[in-house]
Amino acid sequence: MQELAAEYGIIIGVGWAKDAGETCENHYSIVAPEGEILDYAKLHPFGFGLESKFFRGGETLPCCSCGGFEIGVQICYDLRFPEPFQILARRAGLLIIPANWPADRREAWNCLLRARAIETQAYVAGINCAGKVGKLYYSGDSVLYDPLGNSLSAKIREVPWEDRCPEEKLLLYEIYDDTKKYRGSFPVRADRREELYARFLGE
Repeated sequence: MQELAAEYGIIIGVGWAKDAGETCENHYSIVAPEGEILDYAKLHPFGFGLESKFFRGGETLPCCSCGGFEIGVQICYDLRFPEPFQILARRAGLLIIPANWPADRREAWNCLLRARAIETQAYVAGINCAGKVGKLYYSGDSVLYDPLGNSLSAKIREVPWEDRCPEEKLLLYEIYDDTKKYRGSFPVRADRREELYARFLGE
């Protein structure tokens, strides 16, 4: 991926599994022409799907600077846990969620993505699997929400490979980091009571 990023002068996000001894970690890395700029390990292995039997959870919430944005990442099932999103939003204006989210739960996918955008007043990009994998069907539903929770329109391009499924497509967005404008005009985050929340968690 680093060689491709350098060859084409682009930035690539890629999911991969890391050997962690007796278990593995579910990772997502962002690779730029000059090398890796972010490596995140999924915090919440999916117990219902037995992921937690083979994968352990990560321990860090990294951000990186890219394309004028500070970017944070969560992976798939992490979407159901809002606390890390609030922590990332202290720095990040763009939150990326790559996922294998099945069509049976597509309403939850869209609802939670939109909620995370509204809660954090950040751009939220959901990047989902498309097509059939084993017994599961993935409807794609990749989307970008703005800090108000509006779904943004994309320029759509057909993917170039022959064996593509109907749900696969390339979505092109052009955005810039104006999250300070959104947060300044409606300063919800200024009313958060972090110390109080921490006290509740301690109890």
